Amino acid sequence: MPLTPGSFVEVIVCTRFSFLGRSGWKSDFAQDAALLYERERLEARFLLFELINLPSLVSQSRQDFHHFILTGSGLPDWAHARLQDSCRAAYGDPSRFTIYARPEGPARRYLGEFLAARHGTGLVAQVVLDDDDGLAPGFLADLAPRLDRIAAEVQAGGRPLPYFVSYPYGFALNLRADAGPELYRHSYEFINLGLTMIARPEERNAFSIDHRNAPRRFGAEIVERPDMFVRCVHGFNDSRVDVTHRWVKLEGWQGDAALLTAMPCLKRIAAALGPG
Repeated sequence: MPLTPGSFVEVIVCTRFSFLGRSGWKSDFAQDAALLYERERLEARFLLFELINLPSLVSQSRQDFHHFILTGSGLPDWAHARLQDSCRAAYGDPSRFTIYARPEGPARRYLGEFLAARHGTGLVAQVVLDDDDGLAPGFLADLAPRLDRIAAEVQAGGRPLPYFVSYPYGFALNLRADAGPELYRHSYEFINLGLTMIARPEERNAFSIDHRNAPRRFGAEIVERPDMFVRCVHGFNDSRVDVTHRWVKLEGWQGDAALLTAMPCLKRIAAALGPG
């Protein structure tokens, strides 16, 4: 069947939730089941998943995406049930999401299995979103015409794959501060938040690449503004991240109506965690 722009480019939002295994990054939690499945850590992950990740996806102005959640088969029963309940409550329709519980191993293998079973040899767009991060409501609406154009270029033979779309501008919510949540604006070229990879299932997938170097190697476009993501900095981060001199602190952000309208998941987390 000939490729029509957009017709074979389903968006899969790819989230790792307490997955024990190799995922292209290293952390103490991801390599140690006792740490990964510790109750306090899981409760903290659920708080951010339910207040930031899921609400940011449910609030998208375009809802034509599927949420793939890779977790460990060793996830405690109570946590697996809560993960299911949280996704059902957010999406309503269980066909909107897949919880893929698998034993320790390479994340790329499990994402590859899922993509091959769902898409065969068709194009698919994979958006990376960790369980403690969120996207702006207009993210998928901005991405959609870019995917249509890229699909047309692939069809015409003028676009090698894989190919990437990067949204480098967004916010960091620092939850480590004693006085309450701090918000910073920052930008990083090819940051993993919202990084989109267009490929076929038999090619590389979003869990098999170095997000800092693969876009440079294979080809990418960088989207200038607006701010498109919120990343969380806290004591249970899976990747090592710290506030740096490159981050611009936003004072009084909890009272900024325009900001909270543009990034509504911030309003929810601010209400839950108290004043900054």
